[in-house]
Amino acid sequence: MHIKSIAVVLLVAALAVLGFLFKGYQDQSALAEAASTRLAASNNRINQLNQQNEALESQNADNAASQASLKEAAAAAGLELPSRLNSNDILQDILALCDKHSVTAIPISANAWTPLVLQQRTYSVFKMTLNLKGTETHLIDCVQELQSQLYPTLKVESLLLTRGASDQDSSAALNITIYAR
Repeated sequence: MHIKSIAVVLLVAALAVLGFLFKGYQDQSALAEAASTRLAASNNRINQLNQQNEALESQNADNAASQASLKEAAAAAGLELPSRLNSNDILQDILALCDKHSVTAIPISANAWTPLVLQQRTYSVFKMTLNLKGTETHLIDCVQELQSQLYPTLKVESLLLTRGASDQDSSAALNITIYAR
């Protein structure tokens, strides 16, 4: 009977050890399955992010090509803002243009280049006030060429044309602005 009791005890002990080992196996299997699920979800998310990244890179390349073509078109059309010019060179060019049209130019004031922020971009602005003297026809021709041909971003902000007693006595007071990057 001892042998039977010992055999029963050993059998119960073996079953208990096997039960404990099987429980550990089940716990490890559940952990492995949870880790496998998380790994699969992470891989899916990585694949989604890679696809989004490829789409963004493609869109970025398209945008860069579009931007380059727009810059080329703007430069070809003369729409690109020039770099800041030397204020003395501007004054010399204006005086030479006035001389070409037989107009006397008297610079009254000139402001240094100042920054102007428009739509989150900063531009440089140069402002000058001039008095011009000459015939009415010469003054008109001079101002037209000043605004349309001297610098593409030069704008006459205000113009006051005064006719004199004779055609030779006409004068113009004007404020000009030049825009640059």
